[in-house]
Amino acid sequence: MDRLYTPWRYDYIKGATGEKSGPDAACVFCALRDRPDDDERNYVVTRARHNFIVLNIYPYVSGHLLIVPLEHAPDLDAVSKQATDELMDLSKRALVLLRDAYR
Repeated sequence: MDRLYTPWRYDYIKGATGEKSGPDAACVFCALRDRPDDDERNYVVTRARHNFIVLNIYPYVSGHLLIVPLEHAPDLDAVSKQATDELMDLSKRALVLLRDAYR
C-alpha cells in the first residue's frame, strides 16, 4: 500500500524523525513523546500517565488536536487497555474544554 502524505508537511515529519530509516527510526509521535522539555515548542498541551495531547501543527479545523498513546503501536487495538481507557477519558475532557472555548 502506498503511503499518502501532503508534500508541504514532509519537512515537519523529516525534522521530527531525523534522517534515520528502518526499524530503529523514531516516528514523529515518539520524537514528541521523548522530548518533554520541548513540549511548549512542540505544542504538547498536556501529558497523562499513558497518553499526551498535542495540537495539530497543520489543523484542518479550529481545535484540531491529537491524543497520542505513549506506547508505540501499529494499531489502536495493539495499545494497552489502560492507555485506551485514558485516551477516551482525555477525548471527553478535551471535547468539553473545546466546546466551552469555541462556543
